[in-house]
Amino acid sequence: MKTWSLPLSVVLAFAGVVGCGRVGQGAPLPEPVVAPTAMPLPQPDAPGPGDAQSGQALLQRLRQRMQQATGVEAMVRSFSEGRFKAGKPVQELRRSTYRTRLLWQKPARMRGDVLDTDNWLVSGASMVTTDGRHVRVKASGFLGLFPINVKVDDDLLASNRNHKFGDLSPDAMFGRLLGASATWMVVGRQAISGRMMEVVEVRGVPPVDAGIRREVLALDPQDMTVGFLRMFDATHLVVDYTFLSFRWDPRPAPDAFKL
Repeated sequence: MKTWSLPLSVVLAFAGVVGCGRVGQGAPLPEPVVAPTAMPLPQPDAPGPGDAQSGQALLQRLRQRMQQATGVEAMVRSFSEGRFKAGKPVQELRRSTYRTRLLWQKPARMRGDVLDTDNWLVSGASMVTTDGRHVRVKASGFLGLFPINVKVDDDLLASNRNHKFGDLSPDAMFGRLLGASATWMVVGRQAISGRMMEVVEVRGVPPVDAGIRREVLALDPQDMTVGFLRMFDATHLVVDYTFLSFRWDPRPAPDAFKL
């Protein structure tokens, strides 16, 4: 029997059924990031100017890197706000912040471990899929004695914007941002974790939900390390995945995808 809700807010995994409040198990998380001041938010129907040639070159390079990659290992700090809980619309505006360790290996193996969150119920939880269709979920503490198995599109794994597990897996997310209809525009540069990254506005791709009007992505042009993915509605930031660390082609331990 399913008796509790587990979030999934990550990059590449993972977001949640949330509210504001105490941070469970660990030091308080940093305040949610905001849109860089050097990158003004344009009106949705009048995108700001940018460098299309450099953007398309980065797009092609990341497509090639994804084709060559065997997987990704990352630490992700995520923020989202929306009006959903467990897949159902609600009146209250719900916000969530997480720090999650992500491990993804082609073709469909993925693990997300929630390290810090403002939802004490799911701090320390882990989620694993080995086929991209089913997810095994294990809570921390006493609840960890009773892992549950759900489908990737189960509402228990939906974010407060109703983004599903399958929508937010690295292969699905990159597949969407790198799709045939994608147009990338370099709109600035920003130092992230000691790296100078290109900030790209992604256009021409279907949004994860209808309220998303603009998406920006930060990349290190040297090795295609991802710095962040941010999503805006018509007025402000509503989803942010900031990669505190990012590594291509990890070598997972034999038991990495076991719970």
